Amino acid sequence: MKTPFNGSLATELYVPGRVPVRIARNLDIVIDPQNYDVIVVGAGPAGGMAALTAARLGLRTALVE
Repeated sequence: MKTPFNGSLATELYVPGRVPVRIARNLDIVIDPQNYDVIVVGAGPAGGMAALTAARLGLRTALVE
């Protein structure tokens, strides 16, 4: 399935308190700023649009909720 992001938007979902500790310890939930041109914090309407726009412009984009 083709998306408007073309694979340039990385998303990770981490909900504190809802992931068992033994699983959470094995998750790679660290976003290294050196791997992205833009990191958008907040996946609401404005954050989603900001991330989408950045990705469409060809920037390596991470969207963090």
